[in-house]
Amino acid sequence: MPKNGAVQVGSVVKVKISGSPVKVFSIVSHLEADPSQNKISDQSPLGQALLGKRIDDQVEVDAPVGKITYKIVSIQ
Repeated sequence: MPKNGAVQVGSVVKVKISGSPVKVFSIVSHLEADPSQNKISDQSPLGQALLGKRIDDQVEVDAPVGKITYKIVSIQ
């Protein structure tokens, strides 16, 4: 877990999406982003929403299909 317990660039975050299995994302800089490998940019809507959050926090992100709520399960 990060020193301060919050999501930051370099964190690996497990999130639960309602009705879906747990997903794992790595938070990286925009230069390293590769959504096909679940590496999301700190500047993306989901990356920005997750930064600074802690385990059990929930974030809402606007997506083309509507608002999606993610619950943080773990942070490494």
